[in-house]
Amino acid sequence: MNPDRATLNFLNSFPEEARKRGEMPQQDGAGTQIFGNHLFIQGRVEDATGTFRTSLRLQGNRWFGSCTAENELISGTCQYATMMERMHRGEDLPESPNEFDDTPVLDIIEEKLGRELDDNEADFVTKIEKRYRRYVIEGELHDHDMVRITPRWERTLANSSR
Repeated sequence: MNPDRATLNFLNSFPEEARKRGEMPQQDGAGTQIFGNHLFIQGRVEDATGTFRTSLRLQGNRWFGSCTAENELISGTCQYATMMERMHRGEDLPESPNEFDDTPVLDIIEEKLGRELDDNEADFVTKIEKRYRRYVIEGELHDHDMVRITPRWERTLANSSR
């Protein structure tokens, strides 16, 4: 993936030491659970000092990033590694956080239950993933999100005695 100007500016905003350290986790495959779209990316980066969550958001023509690491160098390293992983994956970046250590959530649920999910159950999990993805991107839930995840229920009229 060829980086645009906003991506290049973001990558070049980090000190050289953070850029060098940020290339190592990306090359070693330590950037896991990365997901998002062209405006928002989240990831998990494993560093020798721990595992950290990153968030990158494009606002206008500028990327803004954050990381759970308290150390500024480690935070920059993780953000850099997340952006590098995004560029490496290109169009293969999943839109939702449906994987844990590269295992789809549906597979994990089926393993824990000891059976396959039926179509209605799999559909429900997919709906939850979509709502979560939207929550992560927009930072809010809407009342219609709750309506969309619940199965349609039968409406019955109460028998009235006249």
